[in-house]
Amino acid sequence: MLVVPSDRLKFSGNELKYHYIKTDSGRTMRRGFCSECGSPVSIRRPETPVVEFLQAASLDDPSKFRPSCEVWVSRADPWHPLHAATQKFEQGPAAEAGRGPIQAYFEARAKAAP
Repeated sequence: MLVVPSDRLKFSGNELKYHYIKTDSGRTMRRGFCSECGSPVSIRRPETPVVEFLQAASLDDPSKFRPSCEVWVSRADPWHPLHAATQKFEQGPAAEAGRGPIQAYFEARAKAAP
């Protein structure tokens, strides 16, 4: 998953179809899927509309990005390789784990704005 600022994200191609789900934590998630093939593309939490989570596999060239963390490793299939240099979370990460880097990004962006 890639975390992308919603206001800097533009989808091309067909309009996504959306489906809302309740997670184990009770949160609502909006999941976006390709309207042609049904492939998962994005996830957004309504309480954090400033960021969108993208499926790396949905990108034209996912090799441009390096993973920094892996979540839900407790549910990974035994054959799934884990990356040695990533931070790992047995389940979903604590909110603080993602909040810090996202907050730092938006603070730096605000300082750089004209």
